[in-house]
Amino acid sequence: MMSYLPLYLKSQHLNAILDNMVHGMVGFFSWAVVIGMQLKCKDILQCILCLLLACLVDVDHFLAAGSLRLKDALSLPARPPFHATTIIPVITAFLYIISMLFPVQSNIYLICFTFFIAWTSHHIRDSTRRGLWLPPFGSTPSLPYTLYICLILILPLLVRIIFILRETPIRHHIHTI
Repeated sequence: MMSYLPLYLKSQHLNAILDNMVHGMVGFFSWAVVIGMQLKCKDILQCILCLLLACLVDVDHFLAAGSLRLKDALSLPARPPFHATTIIPVITAFLYIISMLFPVQSNIYLICFTFFIAWTSHHIRDSTRRGLWLPPFGSTPSLPYTLYICLILILPLLVRIIFILRETPIRHHIHTI
């Protein structure tokens, strides 16, 4: 029976790589929507940064396990720290405040929202399996797949609107990186 399963269902390593790649691609395309990506080097680099940040969340599995073995990282007794959704607004607010204190460094403003898109999209995608973990308040139930799709589609549009409402041309910030 096992021989009829697709390769990705047979290999824990391949499953983990594919799962992380999907997190990265969701981040990449979400940021592409935020900036109205054109095929310019700076736009692509920003989308790659968002991809990397979205993938970075899962590093905490290995940090919490204290091991580079996938089996150890996947058999943790509790969720690792980067999967706490409540840290996203804290870090985003911190980066936003820094960007307001140092307005000349518009890169911090972009990194703030790139981080927000990357980590929030990762958490929303993970929430279809285990819900959102909101310490110290608890967890939500697993989100239905249709809600996940809606949130992933709405998230970059909301951030794009924030850029517009701030009356800051997105292209101005994008090309300063």
